Amino acid sequence: MDKIIITSLQEYIKYISESTHNDFYFRGESNYFHDRISSGLRNIECFDFGQAEKHRVPFFNYIKEYYMEVGNRLNEIDRKNFICFSQHHGIPTNLLDISRDPLVALYFACQDVNKSTSGYIYV
Repeated sequence: MDKIIITSLQEYIKYISESTHNDFYFRGESNYFHDRISSGLRNIECFDFGQAEKHRVPFFNYIKEYYMEVGNRLNEIDRKNFICFSQHHGIPTNLLDISRDPLVALYFACQDVNKSTSGYIYV
């Protein structure tokens, strides 16, 4: 994996304008994570679990509780897409956000970043 260090918005826009990344997906993260793992599955010791072991995965409980609270107020589309709805409202899920827009990825890479930290964009 090639790593490119960009230190300004001008450099980033120049890089994406000159590159051939128009058929790629982008992910922005404000912290460094060793792997691309969804927030609902981070810090889970074992990914090989069955139905009976779902209690070990916190996001299953978050989703269940959240659905009990708001499920009756959702329209049919949101009910069918409840995991996406939950992800959009900040509930940890098994989804990983990506975008076709490199500026959207930049936004998420810059959240909670200060002068002593860096954001990361994966292409």
